[in-house]
Amino acid sequence: MRKIYLFTAIALFASICLCGLSRADSQSGPPFFNGKIMPSPQQVEYMNEFVTVYKAGEEASTCILVADAEARSCTYVKDLLSRIESFGGKAEVVTDKKVALRFKLIISIGKNDLAKKYIARYEQKIPSQEEGYIIYPLKDAGREIVLCAGKDERGTVWSVQSLIQLFKREDDRVLLMKAKVIDYPYIKWRMAFGGSKAYKYNISGWVISKLGCKGNKWRDVFSSREWETEITNKIEDIRQNKLVPLVPINVIGGSDFAFYPTFSDPGDMKILREAAGKVARAGGAVVLMFDDTGHMLTAKDKAYFGTLEKTHVYVVNEVYSEMKRANPSALLIFCPPLYFGAAIGAYPDVDGPAYVQALSNLPQDIQIHWSGGDPAGRYISRELISEWQQYYSRKLFFFDNDWQWRRFGSKDFPTTHPDIYKHIDGYLMSGSGDIGMIVLADYLWNPEAYNADRSFRSAVEQLAGRDIYPVFRRWREVIDRSEEAGRIPESGPVMKKHVENLISLSKEIESSCANKSFVSLIKNETGKWVKLVNNTGKQPEVVQPETLVLENDLIKLVIVPAEGGRIDEFIDKKRGRNLFYSYYTSEKGEKSRIGRAYMEFPTADSPRRLTNLDNVPFEVIAHEEGNVPRVELTAIIRQRENTGYSVSRMISLKDNSIEISTELKNIGLNKEAFRLRVHPEFALPFVPSLHRYYLYVLRDDDKLKRIMIDPSPGGLTYVGKDLPKGMWGIGDVQENWGLFNYFNKDEIAQCYLFADWMPELRNLELWGRLKELEPGRSLRVAHKYCLVNNLDEFLKNYSK
Repeated sequence: MRKIYLFTAIALFASICLCGLSRADSQSGPPFFNGKIMPSPQQVEYMNEFVTVYKAGEEASTCILVADAEARSCTYVKDLLSRIESFGGKAEVVTDKKVALRFKLIISIGKNDLAKKYIARYEQKIPSQEEGYIIYPLKDAGREIVLCAGKDERGTVWSVQSLIQLFKREDDRVLLMKAKVIDYPYIKWRMAFGGSKAYKYNISGWVISKLGCKGNKWRDVFSSREWETEITNKIEDIRQNKLVPLVPINVIGGSDFAFYPTFSDPGDMKILREAAGKVARAGGAVVLMFDDTGHMLTAKDKAYFGTLEKTHVYVVNEVYSEMKRANPSALLIFCPPLYFGAAIGAYPDVDGPAYVQALSNLPQDIQIHWSGGDPAGRYISRELISEWQQYYSRKLFFFDNDWQWRRFGSKDFPTTHPDIYKHIDGYLMSGSGDIGMIVLADYLWNPEAYNADRSFRSAVEQLAGRDIYPVFRRWREVIDRSEEAGRIPESGPVMKKHVENLISLSKEIESSCANKSFVSLIKNETGKWVKLVNNTGKQPEVVQPETLVLENDLIKLVIVPAEGGRIDEFIDKKRGRNLFYSYYTSEKGEKSRIGRAYMEFPTADSPRRLTNLDNVPFEVIAHEEGNVPRVELTAIIRQRENTGYSVSRMISLKDNSIEISTELKNIGLNKEAFRLRVHPEFALPFVPSLHRYYLYVLRDDDKLKRIMIDPSPGGLTYVGKDLPKGMWGIGDVQENWGLFNYFNKDEIAQCYLFADWMPELRNLELWGRLKELEPGRSLRVAHKYCLVNNLDEFLKNYSK
């Protein structure tokens, strides 16, 4: 069923992502110079000549020339300046041509007066295609000039994002490689969830309002000023990066995001039309989704319209007309409830051919969303392409709904038909991780020049580093051989050998790669093969680890001594909710404890080496019930000769608080450096709003600083003078609820918040101070979590 693929794909995108890049990095191109522009331009001449952008110790000799003051504040101009500064360089942004001529190097952005002059003199032609651009280096009057100009503003954005990849630092200089580029996208609409303009996607991922997920209350929500304001603000944030935001309106679907109007009711249709009009007016696009229809038609609608196709054509045309009135350039994408081609007839109550014929009569600029002949349309034949082209009498939006791609580590993309790009106007991808996203961007921008090996290698190096690629390539080759071996009968010994190799290569990547997200996915993928091999014979009986429970009227804790002595569940009894993130297997529903909800990481030998306590069995020293439930645990860890540590943990409940104290002692023979890291993973209910969760940080003046927590993946770090004064926490203004973390500031060196909208993850990390411990000496981190059930009253004690 498509609901499982489509919205699960959207939801899981962040959790399966390989990214690990910061938001700034993902918008600024690869972190190093590799002499090539990605995605591959239509025409490019790399001149292998470099101009000096900046020399250490000197004044800025480079300017960025833009047309006017408004252009100075554009995101892409800031990206360019940030890129130069990231290499240790300097540049000035100017708007006056006369001022620009004082500099040795002029980087001209857009169609300013200087650019127009040189474009005419050198007879340069900007591509006529939308989003086309040129990069053209020239020399005049002893100064270097680089022209970056687009057919439209988005074309100018892409010119800058391409230029960004040509900078490098060499000794004391920042250099720019000269390249002549004429470029434009082959496929008009290219979408990535979360948006990544560095890879030339022009449609941002799904903008889903928390207010749009209210089921039967959708009428009140869509009519509210609050919904309009929220959607408008979110759309504007995306438009700042010159991307088109998509807003799904899931009409009659199996998803939690769906609502159920009566289409023959003029009041319901008015609300639906106006909601789409509000999106269009704000500059967004609408995906009108009749996805996985739970019921074909209501009795009222069936009596009024007669057939499903007549109903849907009416609704689509009504929404389309309203959007065009609001914004003539607005984009409407229609997602039908059925799969066509090979799947026609899968719904016996629907006349598939009649439905398709009705859709073919829709206005040609309505895009129809299609995923081939099955929910995960990964393999598409020439015959099927021809079939749906004939059905719809137009090019379609292809939705690559194979969200379980193994393409994060494979050079075999695209696995859809290799000529599909000739038949589509747009390509919407499901979650593929950043490697898949970069490779896909390269393919969509210029399919004729696409080279799988080159694109794949560049993507891996951007994310994990050049040194990681060779071992990652070997790891991927073992995966490929394992998949092949899995098709051969009685391949148990072969598979066992493959898995042993995978484990070895996985550990090698883990020890060398700084990108934790990348490492985590490698370990998870390796673990799947380990599980597969272990499941080929008689399964040993699974012995569940012993658990301990601490409980009072407000909180229940489940502690697993055998798995690091960690807290596995932190249940807010008032809300009946486990605040720690966890997930369940799809087959049997057992809870997975892999790397989730752990509390502390000791660091041994260096601040970069982490020892996960999850696999260390702790001994229970004391477990007391009563007014103050508490448990005391201890463990001994020996890593090599003359090296060892003891770790003790005390956990207790007091009213609405959990108090935790962890002490690490050096029981080895040598002086060593240690620190403790508290690493909880809190699961807060996912409602995609910019205005629900806030971080509260206690400042030295005893006032609370409030910071909005963006639902997109990202982090906030507090160190030094910005370190909270012993308290910080997350507040949920919708539920008037909070979770605050108190700690001893003298024990802590860094506070780190990581926010990830899927899988509903919020970290409130405490990094202890690094200490050199003589044998027999110890260090400690003590802190407590406090549930606040009336956030408004709590905040009255502070001035925000």
